[in-house]
Amino acid sequence: MTPKMNSLSLWAKTWIALAVLGIASSELVELSYTFNLDAPTSPKLTPFSHRIVKKGVNKYGLWVEMNDFSASEHSGTHIDAPVHFSERGWTLDSVPIRRLWRVPAVLIDVTHHVQNSGVKNYEIKVRDLEMWEAQYGTLPDGCIVLFMTGWGSKVRNLREYSGLDRHNKINFPGEDLRSGDKLNFPGEGLDPLSNRQHYVGPGLEHQIKLNFPGLSKGAAEWLANHASRYHQRWGVIGVGIDTLSLDVGQSVRYPAHVALFANNIYGIENLANLDRLPPTGFYVTVMPIRIGGGSGAPARVLAEVNEAYPPGRFSHSAGPVAPSLALLMPALLVVALRMRGLITA
Repeated sequence: MTPKMNSLSLWAKTWIALAVLGIASSELVELSYTFNLDAPTSPKLTPFSHRIVKKGVNKYGLWVEMNDFSASEHSGTHIDAPVHFSERGWTLDSVPIRRLWRVPAVLIDVTHHVQNSGVKNYEIKVRDLEMWEAQYGTLPDGCIVLFMTGWGSKVRNLREYSGLDRHNKINFPGEDLRSGDKLNFPGEGLDPLSNRQHYVGPGLEHQIKLNFPGLSKGAAEWLANHASRYHQRWGVIGVGIDTLSLDVGQSVRYPAHVALFANNIYGIENLANLDRLPPTGFYVTVMPIRIGGGSGAPARVLAEVNEAYPPGRFSHSAGPVAPSLALLMPALLVVALRMRGLITA
């Protein structure tokens, strides 16, 4: 091998080592709750239920476990497909996979704003987003934006998480729905997430007023228009939050859902462990059940925090899959060069 070829081989191998090191140094963070009876779900919706079909040794001496389950599409940690609030939006099975797999993401922490406001239905404002960009830079093209409100700390108590008062009342216009009427929550001192048996029946679900933070209409529109404002190709492709809904609990017209989904920007609700993420420099993968024609589905959501890409300012990515291709390029280059006989092992 000539010195030139030897130098080329060393260069290629160095890049491969750096790519492998970048992948190996990543920390995976679980952003979803276990999908079971404790899965956080709006009192407006059908809760998770589980039935054992088979659990034991069969006639052939083999151990077999098999179960049935049922739940709302929008129960637990889940994705909202754009069609959920946009007639012409993508159904769940139509969301392009490149918008779900290893997407660059950012975290906007508004916990202190929520706490200092003293308002349960705090609306995340445009100025909250502009303050974040002033500190960390423009949102990268083709990214998922995650919002941490601090509400996830209440998730083990559905009464607090959904905004019920200490009497287990849901805020109705003019009347209250008490425990034992149409909605069954355990009494004081018990975990409202366990033993939940009933949900609000048809005709009542739209009357319920819950209490928790969410996006204002202005903030949702600001995110939806991010691509045109900064001349980006994709802009924001997904928005996630650590509450039951992208909109505030008392919303009835869901302006944040409408503004985002009209632009085929999907939502992710009931996210966990957002406090383990940096403001920037990580990727998110969303893995929903691919329900045909679905308006949403329970999802496994993972974050990849890569030590090779530390938090801080970073420029726009070339698109949702650009980081992965950047890591693969050195290996692809070596394969191409070897096929041409320019380098040897």
